[in-house]
Amino acid sequence: MTLKHHLQNHYNGFTNALTSFEMPAWISGLGMRVGLVGCIFVFGLLYLFQTGNTAAAGYQISNLEKSNAELSDEIRSLEVQVANYSSLVYVKERLPEFNMVAVASVKKLSPVSAVVALR
Repeated sequence: MTLKHHLQNHYNGFTNALTSFEMPAWISGLGMRVGLVGCIFVFGLLYLFQTGNTAAAGYQISNLEKSNAELSDEIRSLEVQVANYSSLVYVKERLPEFNMVAVASVKKLSPVSAVVALR
């Protein structure tokens, strides 16, 4: 037998096996088809539900990132405002409002001895 005949016999045997193969009745029955359609429907609904939740979470994250950026800008502007209010020029301008006057000269006191307090 030649190689060509040998391969043809194997191919014919394989095709005969496939065509003569019968599925059990429970696999090709109406109940199995209804069950498969039901499973596809349920998994489709679960997929849509999960996709909706993911989209909603992404929207919330986007809003939180936007508010985070706005708060960071506000913090920077408040830091600038604090620096302005802490400046010596601003404090000198507001001295009359607090009934304070600028110091003309500063006198330093030197301690009489090295001991400050006795027990």
